[in-house]
Amino acid sequence: MFSLEITPTPEHKAGLLSQLPLTTGRLLIREFQLADARDLFALHRDALATRYAGGTRTKAQSFQSLCRIINRVRETGFGALAVQHRNDSKLIGWAGIQRITDSDRYEILYALNPTHWGNGLATEASRALLHSAFTLPSGALKEVFALVFPQNIGSICVLEKIGMEFLEYYFDQSTQRYACLYRISQSNFLSTAP
Repeated sequence: MFSLEITPTPEHKAGLLSQLPLTTGRLLIREFQLADARDLFALHRDALATRYAGGTRTKAQSFQSLCRIINRVRETGFGALAVQHRNDSKLIGWAGIQRITDSDRYEILYALNPTHWGNGLATEASRALLHSAFTLPSGALKEVFALVFPQNIGSICVLEKIGMEFLEYYFDQSTQRYACLYRISQSNFLSTAP
């Protein structure tokens, strides 16, 4: 076994954490909890769902990832958040905005259970997250980026639907692969948001 240390929820929440939960027509976006371990592992062991997100994980790796996610969000106010379907409160994936490692840039991320692909849910979650990030009462973000592998056509479609524009091909050091870099500015998103 490994030790578990979870950062307590801060008294004064920052970033997206200060806006949670977010609700859309069909979704609830909230902070992850340890009780989500089983549902998150179901997503982490799905090869289709994780093929562009680092691959499958063991139960122990999934739980360690959950702990890191919870701590990151509590410490920075940004990171992966739990996405639930409002009809049945079932965890269907994650979405969030987080700071890119060793950078001042923030990126949007999402991964849903494949049974929920093709229904516009990633687009819906992404729009809600961008709106929240671009309208934070203190410290609203001015731009958000996305890194996506060129083969991930579904995610590219989501990025384009939410108004992100392709910037360039980017060599991702962590995966040693090229990725497409997308960007959206606060002003562009807010001027076109429905």
